[in-house]
Amino acid sequence: LPRGGYLATCSCSHFASEELFVKMLRDAARDAGVQLRQIEA
Repeated sequence: LPRGGYLATCSCSHFASEELFVKMLRDAARDAGVQLRQIEA
């Protein structure tokens, strides 16, 4: 993504809770050295 770009993500899996999904996104962002911001839930 370009700096300031948007990433849309979703999950339809009943195997992953919302908390687990958010943790996965935060962990991936940390590993990539980027900051995420939720703009709508």
